[in-house]
Amino acid sequence: GVDFRAVFAALAETGYDGYVTVHQVGTGMDIPTGVRQFADYLRSVASFE
Repeated sequence: GVDFRAVFAALAETGYDGYVTVHQVGTGMDIPTGVRQFADYLRSVASFE
């Protein structure tokens, strides 16, 4: 898997403040549930201000 904490830390170090997109494949759950769960996870590992 992707170490999103490290990815967002590296982006922060460079001063990046643009958009981030994530493509999620094969979770086995319906799209709304998958989006909610992954958004919650991303919020837990990065600061989106």
